[in-house]
Amino acid sequence: MSEDNDGRCTENAAEMSRRDFAKSAVGMGVTLSVAGTVLGVAGPSIAQSPKRGGRMKVAFKTGSPKDTADPARSGHAGDHARMFQLYNGLTSTGSDLKPVGDLAESWEVNKDADEWIFKLRKGVTFHNGKTLEARDAVYSLRRILDPAVGSPHRSAMGDIDGNEMKALDATTVRIKLTRPNADLPAILASYHTGIIPDGFTDFDKAVGTGPYKLKSFKPGLVTTLSRNENYRKTGRPYLDEIETSSVPDPVARVNALLSGEFHLVEALDAKLAEQVQKSSTALPFRSKSGYHTHLIMQVNQPPFNNPDVRMALKLLADRQRTLDLVYNGFGHIGNDQPISAVYPFYCDKIPQRAYDPAAAKELLKKAGQSNLKLELFCSDANPGGVELASIYRETAAAGGVDVQVLRQPAQGYWNAIWMKKPFSTGSWNMRATAGIFLSTVYQSDATWNETVWKRADFDNLLGQASKTIDNAKRAELYCQLQAMVSNDGGAIIPTFIDLLDGVSRKLKGLKPYPTGAMGGWQWEDVWLDA
Repeated sequence: MSEDNDGRCTENAAEMSRRDFAKSAVGMGVTLSVAGTVLGVAGPSIAQSPKRGGRMKVAFKTGSPKDTADPARSGHAGDHARMFQLYNGLTSTGSDLKPVGDLAESWEVNKDADEWIFKLRKGVTFHNGKTLEARDAVYSLRRILDPAVGSPHRSAMGDIDGNEMKALDATTVRIKLTRPNADLPAILASYHTGIIPDGFTDFDKAVGTGPYKLKSFKPGLVTTLSRNENYRKTGRPYLDEIETSSVPDPVARVNALLSGEFHLVEALDAKLAEQVQKSSTALPFRSKSGYHTHLIMQVNQPPFNNPDVRMALKLLADRQRTLDLVYNGFGHIGNDQPISAVYPFYCDKIPQRAYDPAAAKELLKKAGQSNLKLELFCSDANPGGVELASIYRETAAAGGVDVQVLRQPAQGYWNAIWMKKPFSTGSWNMRATAGIFLSTVYQSDATWNETVWKRADFDNLLGQASKTIDNAKRAELYCQLQAMVSNDGGAIIPTFIDLLDGVSRKLKGLKPYPTGAMGGWQWEDVWLDA
C-alpha cells in the first residue's frame, strides 16, 4: 500500500524549518513521533549512601503468556530484565561494553583464539543452596547450543564446539571453538547465558545465582522477585523486592510513572519527555546507543550498483536536521556505517560526511543519473522510519533526486518489504560487539545482508579481526572495516538513536547502558530514596 505524493515540496531543503517539515509530513499523512524542543536529558545521579529496602515497580511495553524465566529462551525486554536479576553469566559487561569476570574470576585464551579456559569463583551458591561448579556452566551453555531448546542466542554461540566443552575440574571450564573468535567473553555476557544448575529444567521455579530470587511468576502479567540474601556481592542488592508488569500503551505508562504507581517505565515517547522532565515526580532517562533506523540501497540493483550513485545519495542526507526533526535530538550523528561511538572498537578516524547537494549533483552527472527518480519504501515498523523517509525526500530534492515515498503498513513489513525492495528503510539494535554486528549484516554470506553488498577483502579482514587478540591491532582492523562500509557500502545511516525511558526521582543508582533499556536491566545497585 502506497500513498499519493503529489504536491511535494520543491523549496531548497536547506531552508526547510521545523514548521515547514511538520507541514510537509502532515500533508503526506505522516504522524510525527517526536515533536517539540530538543532536551538535554540526564538520568538521576548516583547517591553516596544507598538505602536498603523497598519494592521497585517496573512497567514494560510488552508481555505475553509466552514470557519465560528460562535464560536460553529470553525473548524481549521483560524477559531480559528477569534473567539479569535471577542469573549470572561467566562474564558481564559494563556501560563501556568491555567484558569482565562475573561467575568466572579469570580466563585465558591460546594464541589462535580457539581455546579458552575459564576459572570460576569459589563459594558461589545457587538460590537453592547448591554450590556452583564447572559442570553447571557446561550444562547451561550446551542447552543454548541444543536446537531443540530453540535459543535465539544459538547463532551467536555457533563457534563453540559443544562436544569439546568440558569441566576440567570443579572450578575450571574449557571451551573449544570450531574457528577463532576473540569476542567470546563478550558473547558469554548475554542475558541468554545465565548459569543454571546441572540438569535443571523447572523454570517456573527458576534457580540461579543472581541478586534476586523468583518469588512469583505469572507470564504476561506480573513477576515478583525478592532479594537473594546469599548473593556473592556483600551488601547487594539494596531492594527488598522488584515487581514487573506490562503496560503496552505509552501514554498510560507515563501517567502511571507520574502518579507514582511505577518507579521505572520502558520506552518513553520522546514527545512526552518534556512533560516528564518538568514533573516533580519523574525524569527522562537517556542512554546513548548504537540503535539506528537507516536507508537500505541494494547494491545488486540499478542504480545502486554504481558506487558514485551510492555516494551521491549519502551526501544528500542532512544528518543534523534528521536528528533534530525526526528524533528530537535524542541521539548522535551517523556516518553510513553501523558501529557507533559507544562501541569499544569505534573508529573516529573516518571523516564525517556532510550534507553536500552540489557534490552529489556532480557525482550523479558522472554516473549519467542527473534526473534520478527513486521509490523509497518505509514504515512505522522502524522507529521514525516514515519521518526519516519524508525528510530525505526533501533533502534529496536539492540534489536533483526525485524520491517518491511509499508508506507501508507496519504489519508484515519485515516479510513483504525488507530485503525485497531495492530502496527501503530498516532498523537495527546494537549487538554485543562490532564484530558480531558486521558479521551479522555486512559479511557477504550473512543471512541478513540487507544491502547485498559483497566484498571478499572485507570478509577476509573481518575474519582476521575476529581472531586477533591484541586490542590495538584489532582496533586498526575494525577501523578499516568501518571505513569500507562507510565509503562503499549500501547503507545510509544518518543518525544513531538514544534509548529513552522514564524513571521516578526516588529511584537512584541507575546507570546508562548502550545495548539495553532501563540501565541495561542491571539493577543490583539501584535503590529507593523514600
